[in-house]
Formats: sequence, C-alpha cells, structure tokens
Amino acid sequence: MKIKLLGLTLFTLLIAVSCKKKDNSEPEKEAQLEKVTIGGKAYEIVKIGDQHWINTNYSGEGGIWNDATTSKPEYGKFYTYEEVQQFTLPAGWRVPTEADYRKLLTTIGVSFVGAQIQNAEKLKALTSKTNWNNISGTNTSGFNAYPGGYSIDNAYPIGGANAEFWTSSDRTFSIMESGNNTTYNVSFYGKTNQPDRFNVRFVKDAQ
Repeated sequence: MKIKLLGLTLFTLLIAVSCKKKDNSEPEKEAQLEKVTIGGKAYEIVKIGDQHWINTNYSGEGGIWNDATTSKPEYGKFYTYEEVQQFTLPAGWRVPTEADYRKLLTTIGVSFVGAQIQNAEKLKALTSKTNWNNISGTNTSGFNAYPGGYSIDNAYPIGGANAEFWTSSDRTFSIMESGNNTTYNVSFYGKTNQPDRFNVRFVKDAQ
C-alpha cells in the first residue's frame, strides 16, 4: 500500500512539474531596439548590413501629415527639399545619399543592370506587411517602408502604391508597386526646383 501511494505521489509530482513548464513556455519578448532622438522624438534603429537606419519615417517639426486627421501616423510626415536641408541631426546621422540607398538594395540582394533591377521579389524585405494596394511586403529587413505616396502643391498625399524618400540631393528613392501588381519596382527620380513633399529616413554607418 505504501509502495502504491509512493508511486502515485511521484506520478502526481511529475505531472505538476510538466504542467508548470508548459505554463511558463510563453514566447520570448522581442529584444528592444536601440533608439536615437531626433527633433525631440525617439526613433528605433535597425541594422541592415553595415548601415543603421531609423525604421519609421521622420515626423518632426514642419512637414504635413497624410490627411487632416493624421489617420495613418505610420506614414510619418512629408517634407519639401528646402525643409530637409534645415534638419539638425545627431553626430554620424545623415539624410541618405543615393549611394546609401543603392547599398541598402545590394544588402537585401537587389541589383541593377543598367536601369533595370534584378531580383525584384526581394524588395518585399523592405516594405510593410500592410497598407499597400495590391502587394504585401514581408519587412524581413526591418526597414518597414509604408506606401505613403507624396504630396504635390501641399495637397494631402494619396497613399497605397509607393513609398518615396528624399535623398541628400534633390532626388528621391522610390519603391512602387509594378504594373503587374505582383512585384515591386524601384527608381531614383530628379525633383529639381519642385515643391513636392516626400517622406524622410536617416542613416548612419555601422561601427
């Protein structure tokens, strides 16, 4: 009788330990990303290759939101090139050059042959999983480009089809849905002397 009782007690103990392990097997929380404060606001930093990028669009002083009610704050603000030239950034940070964006593309496996891009499907690594009209990104890089569109003559942007960012020159870097609605395309555009407004990201060389 004592042996049976001991066996039952041991079995009960094992069950209790097993249940306790299952109760504690919660998913691990994601590591907190490093942040940088720009214009009084903290922005998360993601490392992509040998570059550090803020992983959301800038929304500091100036600029305009996507609409009168700021219905999509994830789009950040839209700035003129003149406004971009007035930004004050922490040491090491800069408005990306065209070369910075080309390096970003190379890091995720996208290359150019002339003006044509290769491995266009890999652009999904840069784009958000939501808000695009026809294509869902994967955002595996952490860059998280939302399709904010752009503003012409201070009108509110029409989002859904492209994400476009100022470079340090008066040119922009654009990720857009392609005509077949299954892949993205990418281009650099000249915007000389135009008052159009675009989103802005910042980059810093990784140490």
